[in-house]
Amino acid sequence: MAHLSSDQIRRDRDRDEMHRAKQDALRQIGFSDVQQLEGGPVFGHRNNISVMIKHLSADGDTYWEVVMAAGDSGTRDLTVATRHEVVDKLQSIVFFD
Repeated sequence: MAHLSSDQIRRDRDRDEMHRAKQDALRQIGFSDVQQLEGGPVFGHRNNISVMIKHLSADGDTYWEVVMAAGDSGTRDLTVATRHEVVDKLQSIVFFD
C-alpha cells in the first residue's frame, strides 16, 4: 500500500540545509535509518512503513515536495496516517535567518 502527496513549496534555502532539517524532523517522530541518497531523496523507516521525501525543481527556488509512504499490505490506514504525520511535521519546520 502506498500513499502519495505533493505540494509546491518555495524555499530560499540551501538544499542541503533543507535535507538536514527534514532528516532531523523524521528522527524526531521516531523514524530510524534516516538517510539521504547523494543529491536525492530523504528516506526513513518506522513500524514497517517506509517514507521518502523528494524535491523536484519547478522554477528557480520553487520545488515540488513529494512525500511518499509505503507499507505492508493490510496497513493502509497506518500508511496514510504516517504520511499525514510526516507532512504535518515537515510543514512545521521553521528556518531562522
